[in-house]
Parts: sequence; C-alpha cells; structure tokens
Amino acid sequence: NQQPKDDMKNLENFLRILKDAENSAEAFTRLTEIARLEDWARFAAYETLAQTPPVQDDHNLRLVSDPWRGNIFLLPRDVRSLILERNRKFVIDSAESTIGRLYNQSSEFLYAKHKILKKYIDGNLLQVLAHDMKKLVPALKISARREIAHPRQSKFLDVIDEKDVNQQLLEELPELNEFLRDAIQNKPSLTWSSEGKELNLVISDFTPAGKLVLTFDTGLLPKRIIWDGDGNGIISKGDMTLPFQTAGDKIIIDAVWYANRLKDGSIKPTAFNLLSNRKMNLRQIRVANPFTGELYDTERKQRYGASPAKLNSPLIEQIEPSPIVLEGKVEFNTTRIFDAPVVVRAGTTIKMHSGASLIFRNRVRVNGTSKRPVLVQASNPTIPWGVMAIFGPKAAGSRIRHLQLEGGSGQIVNGVHFIGMLSVHDTVDVEFDSISLRDNKIFDDAMHIVYSKGIRLKDSIIEGAFADALDVDISEIKITGSTFRGATNDAIDLMSSIALIEKSQLIGAGDKGVSVGEGSTVLIFKTTLKENNIGLQSKDGSKSYLINSNMINNKSQVVANLKNWRYGDGGSVILNKVFMRGQQNNVLKTDKLSTIQLSDSSLSSKPLIEGNGVIIKDGNSFEEGIRVASKPNYQEDVVLILQKFGVKGDPTVRGYLP
Repeated sequence: NQQPKDDMKNLENFLRILKDAENSAEAFTRLTEIARLEDWARFAAYETLAQTPPVQDDHNLRLVSDPWRGNIFLLPRDVRSLILERNRKFVIDSAESTIGRLYNQSSEFLYAKHKILKKYIDGNLLQVLAHDMKKLVPALKISARREIAHPRQSKFLDVIDEKDVNQQLLEELPELNEFLRDAIQNKPSLTWSSEGKELNLVISDFTPAGKLVLTFDTGLLPKRIIWDGDGNGIISKGDMTLPFQTAGDKIIIDAVWYANRLKDGSIKPTAFNLLSNRKMNLRQIRVANPFTGELYDTERKQRYGASPAKLNSPLIEQIEPSPIVLEGKVEFNTTRIFDAPVVVRAGTTIKMHSGASLIFRNRVRVNGTSKRPVLVQASNPTIPWGVMAIFGPKAAGSRIRHLQLEGGSGQIVNGVHFIGMLSVHDTVDVEFDSISLRDNKIFDDAMHIVYSKGIRLKDSIIEGAFADALDVDISEIKITGSTFRGATNDAIDLMSSIALIEKSQLIGAGDKGVSVGEGSTVLIFKTTLKENNIGLQSKDGSKSYLINSNMINNKSQVVANLKNWRYGDGGSVILNKVFMRGQQNNVLKTDKLSTIQLSDSSLSSKPLIEGNGVIIKDGNSFEEGIRVASKPNYQEDVVLILQKFGVKGDPTVRGYLP
C-alpha cells in the first residue's frame, strides 16, 4: 500500500490502453500484459459455465488491480444464471463489455478460453454440480422461504415456485454440459477451394479448425505457404509465413483457425486466403479438431466468408528466439525489458544509470564464476539505480550464479511494483548461487520474492539492507548456507509463505532475524540467529520450527503473537535441540493466542517468560556449554516437519557447529 487511496493511475492507464487497443496492435499487446489473456479467458469460461450475463461497461464490472503482477482481472459480482430464464438458448462466446468484445475477436483468447472449458467439461463439472445440488434442494427450499428477494418476485424469472427453479437447474446443468461437449468435440465446419497459387479456407461454425493435411495431385510441392493477412491477393510485408511439414505428396500445416465472433456470440463464416510460390494442385484436405486431434475429410466448395477480424489470425506454435548475450562492459541509461532469453557471461560489468532497470521476462542465465563474477553497479555510486527483476512464468528455470549487485533500489515498471533491488515475481524454479547484494537504497528490500515457487538461494550474502534483507510473500523458498548481516529491519520476512532456512547466519538485524507471518510455515535448521533485536517472531497463524540451531544474544530470543485479527490466531513456535545464549536474559514472549514450546535445549540461564503460552518441557539444561542432547531422538512433530522438508538432522546434539 505504497500509493494514496485516491491514486487511480493504474485504472487510468488500463482504460487508456483499452481504448487504444481497438486500433493499435502495439496497444493490444500491452493490454494483454495488463489484462492477461489467461486470466480473462478463465473468467469468460466461468461466464459460459454459469450462463451468467456478461459484465457490461457500466454494470457489475468489478476489477482487481494486482501491483505485483501489474495486471487487472475481473471479480464476479451480483451474478445470476441465464439457465433459469425460460426458453433461452445456451451461449458460449457472447460479450457485452468493451474488453470482452475486443478479446472475442482474438483467436488466441478464444483458444485459451475453450481449452479451459474442455478441461471442465471433460471432468463433468456441471454434472457433478447438479448431483451435489440435488442434495441441497431441501435446505434451499427452506432458505428461499426466508429470503426477502424471493425468486417469484424477480422480474428476470418466469417461475412458479422453488421446485421449478431447482428442478430446472437440475435438468439443464447436464444439458449445458453436453451442449458444450458437442461444441468442443464437433467436426470443424471447413470448406475449401483452390485456383492457381491460391487456397481459400472458410470456417463457418463454433468449432475451430486445427491441423490441415493437404494432399497434392500432381506437380512439385510448394516451398512457401503464406496467409494473406491484408487480403490484397499478393505476398506482401506483414503476411504470415505458415510453417509446415511434408510427407510424400502431403503438406501438414499445424495451426488453429477460428471463425469470427459477433457480439451476441454467434458465428460469421470467415475466409482465410493462403498464397503459395507454386500452383496448388490439391486433391484432398483433411482437418483436425484441435481439442481431440481427430481428423475429418472436408468438402471442396466455393463459399463466401468474411475477412478475419484484425485479431483473428491463425495460431501457430511460437519458436523461442535466440538468446541475447551480454558480455564485457555494458551500460544502461534507461529501463530495458528482455522478452527473449538472456545469457550474461562471466566477468561482465553492467553499469546502471538513475532510473534504469533490468526486467527479464524470459529465462536468464547469469554465468559468473568465483574469479570472474558478474557485477551490476551504479554508474554514479551516489545515485541509486532501479531494479533487476526476474518476472513472469516464462522466466522459469533461470539460473543466477556469482552475481554482485550494489546500489540499486526498486521501481514501478509498466504498473508492476518492484520493491527489491533484486526482485522475483510470479515464476518458478529459479536458483541463486553465490550471489552478493549490498547497500540497496530508497525502496524496502534488498531482495523481494512474490508469487513464486521453487526458489533456491544458496551460499549467498546480503548486507546492509535499507529495510528487509529478504522479503518473501506468498511463495516457497529454500535458503542454504547464506548470510544476512546488518539489515535495518528484518533479515528475513515471510508472509503467507513456506520456507526452509538451513546452515545460514542471520546477524545484527534492527528488528527480527526471522519474521514469520500471515499463515507462513518455516523450518529453521542448523542456523544461527545472532544479535538481532528479536531472534524469531511468529505471528498470525504461522508455524515456526527452530531445530538444531543457535540463538545468540538476541535482545528477545523468541516472540509469538497475534498482530492481524483477520487470521484469528497467533503464532506457534517449537524449539527443539536449540543452543541459546543471552547477554542478559533469554526472553520468550507470547500473547494469549500464541504458544512457544521449548524442549531438549541448552540455555545459559532460565528463560525470562512473558505470557502464559510458553511451555518448558523436560530435558532442558540451564547452564553453560551443554550441547549433548538429553534424548537421542526428536519429538514427533519435529520428525514430521523434518520429513516434510526433506532434511535429516542429528538428534543427539543441541545447536549447530558449522
């Protein structure tokens, strides 16, 4: 919440781009990044399954803006099902909002939506829903009688009583299921005609055409086949080259072709004109249903078709571009967004100017070595630069080795809020090995991770963080062999995340060594928390396990409490086989909704307990230097958490000696 409540820049930007996207291909591409096709396709699939009226520009259009993805998506509000309206036909692709109508022109959007529908139809979702609803009918009748807005009062419904409503739903949900199944699995309605070097395809029904198998009669096969996108009858700049394979007298074009959609969801027959470098003596064309793969014969017939809508192009598999290579000395004066893969070679030095950021939206490989690390630094040491970000699903599999970042801050780029000098957003399977982050400025975090899984940080160091050294939100991370030193705020801050911290050091944080909040789970194993204001804090429904670890001279060793009432519970901490030392007192503090359990651990003195939630079990030692455990095994819940995180400890010792 870094912006004022009345800040509407993201909405203004969205509406401006939406308006421009109706006439600009560049703006449409930008729109699909803000209103991501996969999100809006999912919502459109929901509308089809519910047969609910589409949202309109001035009614029930509720938007959620997500600053970490930089996108806007729809929230269902005040919905009803058209199934309940008498004699209404089922609809699949209708749209009454500006963005809905625009996206319905896009073959990419339609294909994404229909694949989602197929998934749920194959799973018989609506039939399962009808089965479950049948069990609820008695309770629904009781509820309906208590309801102020009784169904018979609705101007939208022509029903007599609750029985009619329930019975109609029970009957029509399976019917809708079969209607959608048939539409998706039908034979594509494709006819074709050929003359000279031209081939005309007409798609005239809901079901798209998939792979085409063209069988030639005589003559040499064409070497090029082009979709005449501008409809001028000649091969010109901007026309799409269609990749194909040959097999004897056959050419196989693997693409998906859609008929145009009108506002009410009806279909307009649509013609795709293909051009070749040779005369096309065709004998037969077979077409596949792209959802089932089944091949069908087609009819050779001249038929009228409208030109494809401007966003209705054949869908072909995109070939990943060649990697961009950065090496030597590189300088960036402005923000650079990389949509292609990137390789940064060992020994590269990157100088960043004020306001410049590096956004990697595809896989990036930083191939530094111990002797030749990759350096990213401010061009002027007194002026911070922006952010280095690994962003989005296509960045999955990135590997960052021997990277040194200094003097960065954060930046808002295309509506995405990057608050860490090194930021990881909305991706999976990213590994950071032997990286070094120092002295970030202005924004909160040296490193920030959000909406990501399979993140690994090992043998790395983060020093002198402006606020938090590492902030992990709604993500999963494994931290091994790393050092966090001198953070102004927290060394590691976890929100709604799952984390393993092992064989690491968290030293000198101005607030917490590890802050565990908002329903997080963390295992801190063979790790030292030293000289922090609070060693470990667990709050708001979070579970923390500190096993075989050291807590040295933290002002408060462990705190568990409720901070946000929405989570309904405080924090829980289990300390087992811990070696704890305090200059004054070993403070363990809880509120009435939280617990701390201490077992088989070594403390320099009896702990100073604040609150009634601290449980001191048998087997602890309250004198110097005892590292031998009193029991040769872990307690049961510790065994389970070690198994969950896939680590193996030594239950015969307390603490950890690296």
